[in-house]
Amino acid sequence: MIRRATLLAMTTVTMGLMIGCGGPPEGKINEFFANAMHHHFNKLNTDAELRHELLATERSAHSDNPTLPPPTGIQFNTFRFDETGVVIYEYPCEQCEYVYPALDYIGHKMRCVHCGEILIDDRPAGTGDVISWLKTNHDADAVPMFQPEGNGKLPAKATIRYIRRSWVYDPLGTVDIDVSTIPESTRIELDTNYIPGSGSKVGAGFHRLDAVFIGEQEFEYDGSSVEEVTPAREKAVRRLREIRPIFLQSGR
Repeated sequence: MIRRATLLAMTTVTMGLMIGCGGPPEGKINEFFANAMHHHFNKLNTDAELRHELLATERSAHSDNPTLPPPTGIQFNTFRFDETGVVIYEYPCEQCEYVYPALDYIGHKMRCVHCGEILIDDRPAGTGDVISWLKTNHDADAVPMFQPEGNGKLPAKATIRYIRRSWVYDPLGTVDIDVSTIPESTRIELDTNYIPGSGSKVGAGFHRLDAVFIGEQEFEYDGSSVEEVTPAREKAVRRLREIRPIFLQSGR
């Protein structure tokens, strides 16, 4: 917990030193804007991890001494933002014809959760315009996760698209998971030491992935920080019953 807080503080200081008193240099505003958005979502994830640890501590204390109050909640959210990624809405599987309400694509191969058919290939190395490549090769209409507006001057605005994952504690969760079946885009975000079946020695009780949403929201960047301009609008990536079982250990 201390290490994460230290890293967050170091990120804040580094950004401040890079920007300085005069704001980002000419032609670098969008780059600094994207970095500020990473800082925004990193803070949300740090808060989520602190909540995760607090719930684990409360559960452990209540288990050892039932006279103590039980955990105050069992759910938390994590976020992912990638300025190089894109979002694809209403995309059909050619094999089984299921239409996905939304997909997030950051360059890794994606398969249909129903039939296993490849939805989208790995992005070839050196591909510049990913949106055009997706349209040409997969007939997919994609929009960027980081979509700046205006003339690139301050204050800058952008439409931001992100992934929100909702985790719910399952006290009886003991199902072994084959890590190889977890999509690469999700696997890179998880510590596989805490996934049942990956070789780790974990007991019953895990935070289970309950829902996945793609959010869209407008932000403004003044050269040092970002501010929300509009409320977030979110769309479910897929129905709850179609989510592959992914677990986070309740305590470390």
